Amino acid sequence: MNEKKLHDYIRNNNYLIKDETITEQVYFDQIDLRDLLKLEFHNCIFEDSIRFQTIINNNLELKFHNCSFSKTLEIVNCQLKSLQTSYLKKIERIFISGKYQKLHLDSNKKPIQCVIDINECIILNAINCSNLHIDTGQFTLSLKNKISEKTEFRSTFNNSTFQLANFSGFLGQESDFRNFKILESAFFGSEFKKVNFSNAFFGNQTCFTNCKFYSNANFRDSTSIQLFFESCFFESFSHFNQSKFENLQINYTTFEKKTSFDRLEVNTLELYQTSFNQGSFFDELNIKSISNKKYIKSITGDEALKLRRTLRQIKQELQKTENRIDYNRFRGYELQAYYQELNWKENFKDKAILWATKTSTGFEHSWTKALRFVLTGALIFYSLFFISEKYMLSLNLDLSSLKDFASGYFRFLIITDFYNPLEQKRIFIDNSNTTGWIIFILGKIVLAFGIYEMTQAFRKFKA
Repeated sequence: MNEKKLHDYIRNNNYLIKDETITEQVYFDQIDLRDLLKLEFHNCIFEDSIRFQTIINNNLELKFHNCSFSKTLEIVNCQLKSLQTSYLKKIERIFISGKYQKLHLDSNKKPIQCVIDINECIILNAINCSNLHIDTGQFTLSLKNKISEKTEFRSTFNNSTFQLANFSGFLGQESDFRNFKILESAFFGSEFKKVNFSNAFFGNQTCFTNCKFYSNANFRDSTSIQLFFESCFFESFSHFNQSKFENLQINYTTFEKKTSFDRLEVNTLELYQTSFNQGSFFDELNIKSISNKKYIKSITGDEALKLRRTLRQIKQELQKTENRIDYNRFRGYELQAYYQELNWKENFKDKAILWATKTSTGFEHSWTKALRFVLTGALIFYSLFFISEKYMLSLNLDLSSLKDFASGYFRFLIITDFYNPLEQKRIFIDNSNTTGWIIFILGKIVLAFGIYEMTQAFRKFKA
């Protein structure tokens, strides 16, 4: 069938074209379709392009079902009741612009290779792109819909797969992206009411830039390698619970109401100038990189500063929710990042204090490590003191002499005992042994510090 036969066929009130092969380029304008209520193509093959230009017919339903296109389908500046392309087999490019009550595109789970460009459209009721799978190509959706409480516009992309995608404009009172999969995508200036991205796969990289979420936003159980939110606004509740991201960055973003990151698992997380106006939940948050001691030791300077800012904000949010367990964990991470940020030459005092904390209890405030620090530190200084008193030279390695050494050591552990631990009577150290006094006093200082740190470790869960 050529273009002339197709036009004649439609003029004879045949509005269903079925099992036909259209061999030529086809063009429709306002004159051709101004009075039609329905035009459907079923199981047709288009060997060349088909174009609908400036058709204004609010009653027309245009449908392509189980069709194959060798080249392009263009619907340019049209105003129709509905446009549907279902069970797409093959197509090179789809271009759509204009105004529609309903728009439906799907490939029925069959992967296709094409470019779909929905350019600055107004869609009044619904756009349905569920079960649309583009394994090679790009999907672009640019909408000019105005936000209104009266509109019932909904967008549906659940169970769809895109290689590349770009979204902009108001995406509806309800937007469904469940089980949505994409390799790379960008949401720029997108606006949502209620949106559901649960169990979505955001691929290698997805960016939300200058986006607004006016109602609940659900990112639960979603995954991504790199997910970015920049200059976004969340007006209502949002959830990222149980999601897994390699890299999550949220910068210059405001969350007006509570948001939840419970059991979120990330390799790296960055929060910068992000506001949680009603608080947030980070219960059981797992940042795998900071659990890796090699990673923490490898970062310095600006990288450590960025990590510390993020950890500090998480710590503050945990404190607001009185989550003492996770609060202490992230407080330790923050101190560890700050330690890596400092250098010995310019920040000797703070670095030394943090080094002492790291050595005595670790940044996680472990009482067992503090106990080892107390016993080991006391043993080292006591042994040095023992040598300075020259008892080591006359010590015979028998049971009696070992008992004397052990007895003096346990006496040295008594922090308020400033008498010579090597004498049975309460006798001070000989004034002639200046070295011994210095070692003795330093040992007591280390002992007191260790006991204090161990006490703090036992108190870390106190309010």
